[in-house]
Amino acid sequence: MAHPGHGGPIANPSARARELITHHEQRKEEVAAAIRRIPKPLAGICEELYQNLDDLNRMLALSEVIGHLDLLAEEKRLAVTRKKGILHYKVK
Repeated sequence: MAHPGHGGPIANPSARARELITHHEQRKEEVAAAIRRIPKPLAGICEELYQNLDDLNRMLALSEVIGHLDLLAEEKRLAVTRKKGILHYKVK
C-alpha cells in the first residue's frame, strides 16, 4: 500500500509504477514524433502536443516536454540547433 501526496491510496504501487513508466515512454515517443521531420522550438512542441492550456498547465506541459527532451538527449536521439537565439529540437 502506498499513500501518494495527492489522490487516494494505491493498493499495488509496483503495478502503478509500471503504468507510469509505460505512460512516460509513450509520451516521450509522442515528443519524438513531433520533432521527427521538422526542428521545432520548445514552445512549438508544446503547442503541437497540448492545446488550449491555461498558464499553470502550460508551465507544467513545458516542464514535461523538457523532461522528455532530456531523455531523448540522454539516448543520443536528439539534435539541437540555435536559430536567432532560440533552440530548435529534432530527432536524429
